[in-house]
Amino acid sequence: MLVPDEWLWNGRHVKLVEGFVVSLPDTEANQAEYPQSRSQQAGVGFPLARCVVLLSLATGMVADLEIGPYAGKETGETALLRNLLHRLWAKALIL
Repeated sequence: MLVPDEWLWNGRHVKLVEGFVVSLPDTEANQAEYPQSRSQQAGVGFPLARCVVLLSLATGMVADLEIGPYAGKETGETALLRNLLHRLWAKALIL
């Protein structure tokens, strides 16, 4: 993303990392891809997905997003963040 140099921190793009969980519509496709939490009774809840976004500190724009299942191996916020790292510009900083 091109922004004026004075919006950058020491000439670098700074990205903020934020993780959150969303509840999805209760469809068969969503249940298959994003199962309910084990703490919910079967058939009495909504599929859950975990998300991680990269936000531009300069503009507040969502620069990138990764979404995955709420639970299971390699589904935490740090695992989702690892999937985003190769998309960062050279010399970018993340917070």
